[in-house]
Amino acid sequence: MKILHAITSLDKGGAENHLSILSSEQAKKNNLVKIFISKNSFYWLKYLKRNKIKVIKSKYFNEKNLIYKLIKLISDIYSLKKILEKFKPEILHAHLPYMEIVSFFCIYLSSHKPKFIISKHVDNVFFKGSEGQKKNILGSFLVRIIAKKTLKIIAISKAVKFFLISSHVGLDPSKIKVIYYGINNLSLLSNTQKKYISPYKKKNKDEIILGCIARLVPQKSIDNIIRSIHELKNKNVKLFIVGRGPLKNQLISLTKELKIENQIFWIEFVDDLKNFYKSIDIFVLTSHYEGLGLVFLEAMLSKKPVICSNLSAMPEIIKNNYNGLLVKPNNPILLSKSIKLLYDISLRKKLSFNGYLFVKKNFSVKKMYSETINVYKNEKKKI
Repeated sequence: MKILHAITSLDKGGAENHLSILSSEQAKKNNLVKIFISKNSFYWLKYLKRNKIKVIKSKYFNEKNLIYKLIKLISDIYSLKKILEKFKPEILHAHLPYMEIVSFFCIYLSSHKPKFIISKHVDNVFFKGSEGQKKNILGSFLVRIIAKKTLKIIAISKAVKFFLISSHVGLDPSKIKVIYYGINNLSLLSNTQKKYISPYKKKNKDEIILGCIARLVPQKSIDNIIRSIHELKNKNVKLFIVGRGPLKNQLISLTKELKIENQIFWIEFVDDLKNFYKSIDIFVLTSHYEGLGLVFLEAMLSKKPVICSNLSAMPEIIKNNYNGLLVKPNNPILLSKSIKLLYDISLRKKLSFNGYLFVKKNFSVKKMYSETINVYKNEKKKI
């Protein structure tokens, strides 16, 4: 089968990681796979080439203002059109909002009409990004228009499907198939040989290190974790925060205001996930919402207990008191109580063991591949 994926970038993020693993598995199963990308971001490029996947880059990267963005959009539509007409794939699979728009227009203009599939990686609409889930009339309208041209929409969680069929968007439930991410080992998600070096080494057995990997944006609610550290009043608790984003300076100021800056360690980027997770005792991230949350799967695969919010897709991954702890968002007092519960090493071990088994059973690469291929094969072209 010829498969063409279209995605905004090949950066290190949930959607990009998912596509890299999925497309590589597709190539291993003797499918001919190509990827078209729009942004000048190539973290996964070498990995994909090793798996014999051709990556075709956009010819135009300038987005400095609205006019240039419009020129880029037109350029990307015609670039993808040329690829379609030359490669003639049976499947065009779009990931992330920008490439949904590009693919939608391309389908209209191209003489070759492949099956059009979309993966939805987050439960919000166009133009909202990581800022929230409030209704957006134009964004919801675009989602509905593009959905009419698709044969199937793959939602990465039940929460994403629920959002898409809710009054926010209003899509037909029969058009949406839930397929979870697949993850077999952390080496698949590490693309360089740079070894992780922990910024802090434990000085006594009572110390507990919390880890968090997230973009520093409002959606992730990192301030809630920082405030919970303050509520604990325990100098033995440290927090490693891995990530970049516009809120970093504001969050650093908050740690100073709360006089806990010596307990917080800021890390820009980690590629060696295996050794990062080895260095922490508990993974914590209390986002306002998550499409799924690949980092939770990573933590459980690393046999670490997880604390996260009790809403959006997170309860699909974390079962309270079984493989982690669920807490109400925006409540640092409740979060601090959950962290205190995990001072108990035996409870941490129990949750970690259950989490590992849960990921192995429910989030395999084989399962993700077979369910995706079934969508490709079973959906008939519109006449």
